[in-house]
Amino acid sequence: MLVALSADMEGVSQLGDWRAIFAFERAYWREGRAQMEAEVAAAARGLLTGGADEVVVLDNHASGNPINIRAESLPARARLETWDVFELRDRGVDALLQVGYHSRAGLDAFVAHTYVPELVLYVDGEPISESHGRAWAAGVPLLGICGNDVHGRTLGSLGDVPYLVAQRTSSTVDARTRRDSRRDRAICRGRRALGRSARALAAAGAARRVRASRAAVHAGHCALGGRPAADRRRDGGSDRSMASLYHPLRSDE
Repeated sequence: MLVALSADMEGVSQLGDWRAIFAFERAYWREGRAQMEAEVAAAARGLLTGGADEVVVLDNHASGNPINIRAESLPARARLETWDVFELRDRGVDALLQVGYHSRAGLDAFVAHTYVPELVLYVDGEPISESHGRAWAAGVPLLGICGNDVHGRTLGSLGDVPYLVAQRTSSTVDARTRRDSRRDRAICRGRRALGRSARALAAAGAARRVRASRAAVHAGHCALGGRPAADRRRDGGSDRSMASLYHPLRSDE
């Protein structure tokens, strides 16, 4: 069984500060990147132990650094690829696991967005997240999702997909994490839980197929590409500017 592991960063456990997800911040190099690599490696080991023959890791996080996950951080039989999510079925991928995923735009959650800040996407009237877009585009069974707590509660049509909460929201720019002397043990417990979940999912074999039209999701991806450049705002400035950039859309905006 060939499993694709789609890795994002905002929903990684033990990341509690928005600075850690961007390569222009020291926190990314000090802890963010290493935490993402450890999370992905734990999930990959769980998949392989559970019955996957091979794991292909897709780095789906845009930090400003083109290599968020180094090949040497992965276990044997797991490798990095730059495949487009639309290609997975044609490349013989049997199933998909999402790790480090965040909430969609419009929610009061840690760094909530959908592909780019402030963009809200709907398919058949349902507000969708990046989990929806990538799962539907892949067209293969979605084994499970690991990530932010708010994301797990707001999945809508993906609500029956197994979900592991790896991170809990404090605000739009902060998440709750352990910062005391027990932090390392908490991280180890969390990573072991992630590995066990991935192992169980892989062992379960055939997973639920996700619902929706690939054509509708393709249209959503095209809409992203067609958005005016002036609307794709990026800001590497102060805490205030970053908080404003990722603040959830209000009903009156």
